[in-house]
Amino acid sequence: MPSTYLRSAEIEALSSGTLDKLNLSRQPAQKAIKGQALANFLADHPVPSEWELTEEFPDEEIFLVEILPPWKMYFEGAARRNGAGAGVFFVLPKDNLLPYSFVLTQNCSNNVAEYQALLLGLNMAVEMEIPQLKLYSDSALIIKQIMGEFEVEKAELVPFRDHAGNHLAKIPQTLLHYIPRTKNGPADALAGIAASLAQLDSRPSQVPIYERWVVPLVPLPSEEEADEKMEQEEEALPISTHKSEATD
Repeated sequence: MPSTYLRSAEIEALSSGTLDKLNLSRQPAQKAIKGQALANFLADHPVPSEWELTEEFPDEEIFLVEILPPWKMYFEGAARRNGAGAGVFFVLPKDNLLPYSFVLTQNCSNNVAEYQALLLGLNMAVEMEIPQLKLYSDSALIIKQIMGEFEVEKAELVPFRDHAGNHLAKIPQTLLHYIPRTKNGPADALAGIAASLAQLDSRPSQVPIYERWVVPLVPLPSEEEADEKMEQEEEALPISTHKSEATD
């Protein structure tokens, strides 16, 4: 027997004794009908017993999410008597390299040049929408000022610190690391080149870098070839014999 469902108005009429004035309509249980239809379909289309369940999906690459390691950014500033420069060196997740060298248009202190290098690198990172970035510098002062561990005593550095903080806030994840100067060689070299070019009256817009070896390389012999050559030289040496005369 199908079920009958009463609406709220019918329930009120039932309680007040005026139910005969309402038109009751029988509403079958839709969920029961759908469930029975599904059971009938499965009964008519059974799964063959020889079929094996598999965990392999033909389009599994669609759901594959590759998590790449963060970008790395090394920065360095260099100040000379008549010029200053900044170097920024990006290391991409798949070990691709992006080196940049900037000639600073104003003479400044070494700390200002360091901040300029940091700001130039962060500006590029924001434009490239880098989600994760590790920053490396051999300036403990700059790193600790950015992290809030050191106070900025010189007033000229305060705007640079604040500007760097605004840029860092635009990158989802950042980590700052202090490294020895020996570990920051590429960025230091880029900054040094820019500072040297800043002292020229007429600076080139581009500095091409070529890989060249002036003296042709002479292939070194392998260990086996070296041993064989040594044996041949020993065989070629003259062997002299000395006869000793018996004395009375």
